[in-house]
Amino acid sequence: MGKLFYIGRKNIMHFGNKQKWIIILPSLLGFLLALVSIFIVGVNKVSFPDAPDYLIASNSILKDFSYPPQGFLPFFRPPLYSFFISLIWLVFQDSIAAVKIAQAILHGLTCWFIYKTVFEIFKNKKLGILCSLICAVNPLLLFHTTEIQSETLHTLLIAVAVFLMTKILYQDKISFPLALTLGFVFGVAALCRPSALPIGIIIIFTLFILIAKKDSLKSSLLAVIIAASGVLIAILPWTFYNKATTGEWILINDAGGYAFWVGNVPESLGFYEGSFSSARERMDYSNYIYLIFTQQKINEWETEYGYSKLSLKERENLWQKEAIENLKDNPRLTLKLWLLKCWFFWRPYLYPEAYSLKIVLASAIFLVPLYLLAIYSLVRLYQESRHTKFVIVMIIYFISVTGLHMLIIGMIRYRVPYIDPYLSMFAGIGLVFLLPAKFQGFFLTKENQDLFSNSLGNKHSKISNEMFIRQTDF
Repeated sequence: MGKLFYIGRKNIMHFGNKQKWIIILPSLLGFLLALVSIFIVGVNKVSFPDAPDYLIASNSILKDFSYPPQGFLPFFRPPLYSFFISLIWLVFQDSIAAVKIAQAILHGLTCWFIYKTVFEIFKNKKLGILCSLICAVNPLLLFHTTEIQSETLHTLLIAVAVFLMTKILYQDKISFPLALTLGFVFGVAALCRPSALPIGIIIIFTLFILIAKKDSLKSSLLAVIIAASGVLIAILPWTFYNKATTGEWILINDAGGYAFWVGNVPESLGFYEGSFSSARERMDYSNYIYLIFTQQKINEWETEYGYSKLSLKERENLWQKEAIENLKDNPRLTLKLWLLKCWFFWRPYLYPEAYSLKIVLASAIFLVPLYLLAIYSLVRLYQESRHTKFVIVMIIYFISVTGLHMLIIGMIRYRVPYIDPYLSMFAGIGLVFLLPAKFQGFFLTKENQDLFSNSLGNKHSKISNEMFIRQTDF
C-alpha cells in the first residue's frame, strides 16, 4: 500500500509541477471562443428585446443612482445585470463591446468553476479539465455571451453556488461559513434572476437534510438558518431600496405575477404548438403575446380597476389572480401547456422555426450525446454510495428548475444557465466511464484509473475512497 501511495504521489506531482498551467486552458479556450462568437455575431450589435431595459437602467444608475420603475413590459427588471453593465461603463463609457468582452471573461470563469466542482468530487485534475473543456465549447453558452442579456452573468453565479454546494456535501463536517456563502451567492443570483430564489431555498434545505448525519440535527438546522441569512444579506439592501423608492416592500422586483400569467394564459399555447413558417413569424406571435395581448389586458383592467393608479403589489396580484383563474378554468389545456413547456425547456436541439436546418442539426449533434452521456454518468455515480447524495441533490436541482419553468415560461434560453454547464460536467464523467482502459489512461494515471473505476462502479472496492482522496489530492 505504501508503494502504491508513493507511485501515485510521484505521478501526480509530476503532472502538478510540470503542467499546472494546463488547468487554465479550458477557461482560456472558453474566453477565446466567446470572443470569436462575439466577433461573428457583431461586437456592437444589440438585438435582444430585453437589452434596452438593461441599458437604460445602467445609464440611470450612472446618472443619478436611480432605477427605472418599469421596462417595456409591465414590471421593472431585477437589478444585478444593470449594475454589472454600469460598473463596466464606469471605465468604458457606453461601450457595448466592453460589456460583451466582460461576458466572455464570465464564460471563462464558469468553465473554471466546473473544473473546481469536478475536482472537489474526484480530486482529479485531468477529469476536471475534460469536463470544463466540454463546457468551454458549448455553443449555447457561447451564444449567450454575444448579446446584452443576463444569462452569462447568471450562469457564473449558479456555477459558483453549485461548486459551494458540492464542497459542503463532500466535507466531513458542516461548515457554517460555507453555508453562509452559499446562501449569499444564491441571493446575489436572485438579484440577477429571481427564479434563483425558490431554487436556492429548495437546494439549501435538501443539502443540509442529506448531510444531517454528519453532525447533529441541530447543526443542520442551524446551517439552514445561516444559509437563509446569507440569502437575506444579499437581497435585503435592494428590498429596502425598493421600499424607499416605491413605498412598497418588494423583495426583488414585481415580475412574478406577470410571468405566472403570461406563462399560463391560453393564448400562449400557440407559441409552443404553433407551426411558424419563419423566425419572423414566430417573433411576431411572441410580440403579440407580450405586447399587444398584454396591453389589451391592461386596458381592460384600467377600465375595471384603474390599473395605472394601483400600487405595484396590487398590479402583481391582479396578474397572479388572473393566472390562477386560467388554471382553474382550463385544467386540460394547462396540463398540455406545462408538458409542452417541459419539452421546450429540455429539447436537445434549437427551434427549427427560428434557425436554419444546418444550425438545428449542429445543435442536435452536440446536445444529444451530451444528454446521453450525462444520464449514463448520473446512473453510474448513483450506484456508488460516496456519490449518491450528490446525484440526489443534482436531480432535485434539475427537477426544481424544470418545475419552476413549467409554471412560468419554458424555453431553452431559460434552461442554459441552470442546466447546460452540468450536462457538460456529467457528460465528461460519462465519457471517461465509456472509454477503453488504454484511453482512460490519457485522463488518469494507472493508479487513479483503477481507483476511479472501483470508486464509481463497485460499492465493494477493496481500495477505500479515503485512500483515493489521499493519493490524488495535490
